[in-house]
Amino acid sequence: MSNAIEVRGLGHRYNGRAIYENLNFSVPEGSVCGLLGKNGQGKTTLVNILMGFLKPFKGECLVLGEDSHALTPECAPGSACSTRAIWPTSS
Repeated sequence: MSNAIEVRGLGHRYNGRAIYENLNFSVPEGSVCGLLGKNGQGKTTLVNILMGFLKPFKGECLVLGEDSHALTPECAPGSACSTRAIWPTSS
């Protein structure tokens, strides 16, 4: 089974403050993942990076095997392609 999301060596900063430093994780296709943390710990920043709204300072984020900042329309979050890949049994 391949990964729906892969994050490798992610690093991001705001105003010189490190939000992430060498963050690595993957989410297999068909699984469910949650983000937990205190206010201001970077949960929304991570989602914005994965959606392609923010570019990380270093590292890479892959969504369905494509760079999150260069997703094709077919594999953009919310499309039929991504829905089938992440939840293959849903209709």
